[in-house]
Amino acid sequence: MIKTYSIKLSLKIVLVCLIFFYGLGVGRYEWFPFSVINKTKNLFKYQSIVKFDNFGRLIYSSNHKEISCPIHNEKLGVVVSFGQSNSANYAERLYKPNELKNVINYFDGRCYIAQSPLLGADGAKGEWISLTANNLVEKGIYNKVIIVSSGIGGTSIKRWAKGNDLNKMFIEVISSLSKKYIITDIIWHQGESDKQTHGKVYKFYFETLVESIRNSKINAPIFISIASNCGEEKNWNYPNEISEAQLELTQIDGVEFGLNTDQKIPFSLRYDKCHFGKLGQKIAADELATSISKYHKFK
Repeated sequence: MIKTYSIKLSLKIVLVCLIFFYGLGVGRYEWFPFSVINKTKNLFKYQSIVKFDNFGRLIYSSNHKEISCPIHNEKLGVVVSFGQSNSANYAERLYKPNELKNVINYFDGRCYIAQSPLLGADGAKGEWISLTANNLVEKGIYNKVIIVSSGIGGTSIKRWAKGNDLNKMFIEVISSLSKKYIITDIIWHQGESDKQTHGKVYKFYFETLVESIRNSKINAPIFISIASNCGEEKNWNYPNEISEAQLELTQIDGVEFGLNTDQKIPFSLRYDKCHFGKLGQKIAADELATSISKYHKFK
């Protein structure tokens, strides 16, 4: 019995060490990388061969079927989504290809039939951006929608500000995309990591982000979410400095109100008190698709 226990313990120690050093390799500097473990567990469940880059973005999945990229036309939507985990692959429900009509996931110059998790974003669970695109097709705004998803979980506004690492990554993504397509809509969903950030600082960083996008000759409307809610309910209050700053940012030319997830998606609709559950995903997609639709109908 003692020998068996020792072998099992040794195997566990080896496994933990392997997970840790894998975490270092993908930029997850933490002694016990729960994010990596959760990703791996989810991917074993769906029996998919996958690859992540140093930002944590899903860059390859054997479940994703590559297709020919469509030719650009006036009824083709090109929607770019970015921010932190609620813009990435951390939601409860994974959408399958047969649930999404004429929605395409674009990453690194290639096109794939859209499904959760989306290539290009962090995480390996569900998301709601593909459903937003599906709703835009159903509303007749576009005949087809290309999605570019670049959200990275747990990131602050500072990293997305002009000159910083995620800003450089994002500008590279959209600059490459714009050589082939005209970007029609940009979705920004972030703020949960900035509870300790002063509202004026948040606004300043966001304004530099907008500046870097416009300097890249991309004039698509930027739909900003009101998003600050994440964690224990007792530690959260609304409105707050970040939610107020986000609302004020809709006054910038070219920045539009997307949806208020702090109000529309309460804790009861977040499976872990932060990330959207199934109903929360549907509400977010419906609300945002309505905002985008109104913009294009009345611009």
